[in-house]
Amino acid sequence: MVRRQLWFRFTGKAGDRIWIQVGVPLLERFRGLPPRAAVVGPGLPFADLGFELPPDHGAVVFETPRSPRAFDEPFTGTSSWIRIEQEYTLPSSGTWYVVAFSDGPAGGPDKLWMAVGTKERFGLGDLVRFGAIRRFVRNFHEVP
Repeated sequence: MVRRQLWFRFTGKAGDRIWIQVGVPLLERFRGLPPRAAVVGPGLPFADLGFELPPDHGAVVFETPRSPRAFDEPFTGTSSWIRIEQEYTLPSSGTWYVVAFSDGPAGGPDKLWMAVGTKERFGLGDLVRFGAIRRFVRNFHEVP
């Protein structure tokens, strides 16, 4: 049973490389829980992920390695376990998706986050909203 799905849609060209990270808050109840990620796009093989994919799209699935990597985020004062880090080269041009999801047992992960890309870019609007963003991220990570 798939519990959570996070989708990211983009237009990509053949040969584009994408970088994917999936993590969970560094909380004991998430220590051994296995989120997965998939690149979904045209021309990929059929994959039964437990949820519907866009028409004429297949998927390449990335499993959680055995050992998570701890990550501390200094701006928000939060910590996570990075469960998946994966680079993938798009085989064709078109509309692509990256989806992070969990299908753990009942009581499995109810929180996961996903990052796509290698550069963080912040604008003036992000600086204005930083307090609200920081509160949201700290609440998600259950940091007082």
